[in-house]
Amino acid sequence: MAHKRRAIVYDEMAHKRRAIVYDELAHKRRAIAYEEPAHKRRAIVYDKLAHKRRAIVYDEMAHKRRAIVYDEMAHKRRAIAYDELAHKRQAIAYDELAHKRRAIVYDEMAHKRRAIAYEELAY
Repeated sequence: MAHKRRAIVYDEMAHKRRAIVYDELAHKRRAIAYEEPAHKRRAIVYDKLAHKRRAIVYDEMAHKRRAIVYDEMAHKRRAIAYDELAHKRQAIAYDELAHKRRAIVYDEMAHKRRAIAYEELAY
C-alpha cells in the first residue's frame, strides 16, 4: 500500500510538473505569438507615422519651392513693369525735350525772320 501511495504521489507530482512545464511553454508560445503581432502593429504604426511625417515635410518643401518660384516670378514681373515704366518716363522726357528744342529753334527762326523783315523795312 505504501508503494502504491508513493507511486500515486510520485505520479501526481510528475503529472503536476509536466502540467506546469506544459503550461509554461504554452504560456511562452502565446506570449511570443501575441508579442509578434504587437511588435508588427507598432512597426506598422511607426512606419505610417514616419511616412506621414515624410509626406508633411515633402509637402512643406514643395510648398516652399512653389512660394519661392511664385515670389521670384512676382519679383521679375515687378522688375519688368518698373523697367517698362522707367522706359516710358524716359521716352516721355526725351520727347518733351525734343519738343522744347524744336519750339526754341522754331522760335529763334521766327525771331530772325522778323528781325530780317524789320531790317529790310528799315532800309
